[in-house]
Amino acid sequence: MFTDYFGSICVNFGSPVTVFTALIVGTVSYDTNTFEGTWVYARCGPVRFPFLKGESMRLESSANGDGPADDTLFDGFLTWTRVP
Repeated sequence: MFTDYFGSICVNFGSPVTVFTALIVGTVSYDTNTFEGTWVYARCGPVRFPFLKGESMRLESSANGDGPADDTLFDGFLTWTRVP
């Protein structure tokens, strides 16, 4: 689950909740340290974003994360960055 900690999309769409949650299903490539997926759902509390459903997203992992679990696809949580 991806969380937008800044909650700007939530505020922009008038949600009373500023935590953005979504489910993106896809595939991780260990060769390129990328994740390519498709949005299943996205919402801020009661406000849903159906226009994201079916849209694709490509992310890459950060090689310089804040902690030991942020550096590879093999050892736990990652810091992901959207690829333009």
